Amino acid sequence: MFFTENVLSIELFEAGMIALTKGLFSYFDNPIRIPKLEDITGEGFEERWKALLSIVQVGDIIFTIDTQNIISKLIARFDHGTWSHVGAYSGGGKITEAVPIGVVERSIEAYHNPRYRLGVYRRTDLDQAKQLKFISAMQSRIGARYDFRGVIRLAIYKLLGSRPPEESSHGPNNLARSERLTLVHLV
Repeated sequence: MFFTENVLSIELFEAGMIALTKGLFSYFDNPIRIPKLEDITGEGFEERWKALLSIVQVGDIIFTIDTQNIISKLIARFDHGTWSHVGAYSGGGKITEAVPIGVVERSIEAYHNPRYRLGVYRRTDLDQAKQLKFISAMQSRIGARYDFRGVIRLAIYKLLGSRPPEESSHGPNNLARSERLTLVHLV
């Protein structure tokens, strides 16, 4: 499944090969990291949306793509994956995310539209107390400015096909490839 159900990229292939050579077979316990998105109908979207609302937990990482926005599609393409944006579920129907106006907390209902596809990923390395601490840290950034320089720097690295320094390798699909995350639901 790892090699057939994911959007293939050199980054994902390398991660898989490293896991194999190091005998880290647990990396493949949750093989879907960058899913290939199938088209869904409005009815299928609603079914998946209801399921999302019933399973999402505080601290879950919510990845999105706007299937009707060219910028969103370009971000996903240049980031070698499915997703163009990421936020964190902070509970009470809210998501904390960085958008061009800055870091905000808004209703997850902002994505209740078939034009958006969502992936709910769960951290496997944090207990509930650490999840709450993570969300608290995210919420403390509400009002902070958007990191346009970081995005441009990352885009340049991606366009040149080179690896960014570790501290700036935070594109949405790089995060989704992490062995610390497990895909739990797709909308």
